[in-house]
Amino acid sequence: WFISSMRRLFLPRTIRSKSQLVMGDMFENPIARERLRSADCVMIFGVKSLMPNIADLVQRECRPGCLLMSYRFRVPLLMSEHNTCARKSDSNANDRKKPSANASSGVVNATLIYGEEEMHIYELDGFDGRGDDKLER
Repeated sequence: WFISSMRRLFLPRTIRSKSQLVMGDMFENPIARERLRSADCVMIFGVKSLMPNIADLVQRECRPGCLLMSYRFRVPLLMSEHNTCARKSDSNANDRKKPSANASSGVVNATLIYGEEEMHIYELDGFDGRGDDKLER
């Protein structure tokens, strides 16, 4: 976080004003959750055991269209007809399983738009967990 914050100081002012690095407990801090609600892009440096909890939080707090970037570990996806075509060459069978109708806990409704090596980028789809339909942005 510190190194990224320092590197950010050398970016042009127009880019700096549009980005923000936040370090903290996003599960317990109401300010962090509020920032998730307004974020266009969220980068996660998580561990495998936390990914279902992160998926729940992102599904509840982030807007449709928000990009979720995950380094190293995959975020569990709720599979639908819309997001199954995201990466046909992806060999991770766990992401391809369709959960039962009541298995909405620990998964995020998103489309994998990039998944190479240790970097995964998802775009949140449709229902955002707060009762709103997908909004045009």
